[in-house]
Amino acid sequence: YYDGQCFDSEVDYIADFDRENDDEKVFRPGETVRVISEMVPPPAKLLDFGCGLGDFLRQASRRGYTAEGFEVSAYAAGFARDHGFTVYDSFERLPRERYDIVTAIEVLEHCSSPMKALTAIHQSLKPGGVFYYTTLAFDGFYHKRRLGLRDSRDDYIVPEGHIHFFSTGVMKSYFSRIGYSEVFFFSPRAYQRDRVFRMLARLGFVETADAPSTLPGKISYYGARNLARTFVLRKRLLPLARR
Repeated sequence: YYDGQCFDSEVDYIADFDRENDDEKVFRPGETVRVISEMVPPPAKLLDFGCGLGDFLRQASRRGYTAEGFEVSAYAAGFARDHGFTVYDSFERLPRERYDIVTAIEVLEHCSSPMKALTAIHQSLKPGGVFYYTTLAFDGFYHKRRLGLRDSRDDYIVPEGHIHFFSTGVMKSYFSRIGYSEVFFFSPRAYQRDRVFRMLARLGFVETADAPSTLPGKISYYGARNLARTFVLRKRLLPLARR
């Protein structure tokens, strides 16, 4: 699996680990560190849930985070430990109320029990700590299928590896049942510069440096974004949570 020989043949994690250029890596761990720093800047204590070989831990440490990992693969956990990181391999061993932020990058869809995973993450966070994750948003999935906008052979739907899928309503339900104090939506600055943003910038409605600040710019920009979501031209972002 880790060298692209099994379930996810598009990803060679070992080769990625050795690459210095973040843009050449499939999941771009350096970019993820930049994104989370907008919410919880370093120095802060971070747990990467499902840390794999530990490349994200390495990038986060370079940016000033105190980074530790959780990983059920003995091979991956050993690899990360050999590179100097503390990695836990069972929920029982995870520290409680230790971390300012917990990340789970493309992990939840692999969990046999999302409730157990999300509960363990909640318990490991400090009060006020943030849970940041990425996974496929299932909002409107069947609607897109009916419109022919999503191929039935979508390679993300592969039950031997991806066994659970999540929509906004599902994630809010999980967070409510577990006891997260706040559910919020977050759009990283880099993600705001999409096709809609660039088109409006060319027309002069939006400042090119960042998201709009003037009232006309906000109306045109966010209005266009909402229209793009309505017509399934733009992905919806799933909600994050705070303990």
